[in-house]
Amino acid sequence: MSDPNHPNENFQKSKETRVKGRYRYYKNRKKRQKDQMEQIALERVDILFKRALRIHKEDSTLADHYVDLARRVCMVARLRLPSRWRVLVCRQCKKLIIPGVNCHVRLQPRSGKGSRVVKTCSNCGHITRYNLRKTRDEGGN
Repeated sequence: MSDPNHPNENFQKSKETRVKGRYRYYKNRKKRQKDQMEQIALERVDILFKRALRIHKEDSTLADHYVDLARRVCMVARLRLPSRWRVLVCRQCKKLIIPGVNCHVRLQPRSGKGSRVVKTCSNCGHITRYNLRKTRDEGGN
């Protein structure tokens, strides 16, 4: 296909490399846009959860609405809810739960297995259990 006597042979090669470079540029650009979208979404989730915690005493329905909006922002951006906020959302009714206000927190000792934290949602009655990790001091040495 390539003819050494053809005057535009060098042009063909440079055009191929330009296309590859352009593809690489768009690929990096998409990744950059995705990273920016994730960062903006996480900032919005932080703002919404902070507002929900601040306003929960005055209006709990508005706080639950803020939590719902934060969850939707994460769903649209295809992100997981950050773990620092995930523990404040009931897994069943998806409402904001604040220990001592609208959920009961207990420590449940278990023989030989270590203790665990049991949270009971006052809205729906859902029970969530978290195992307590042993520290290195308790590890057996």
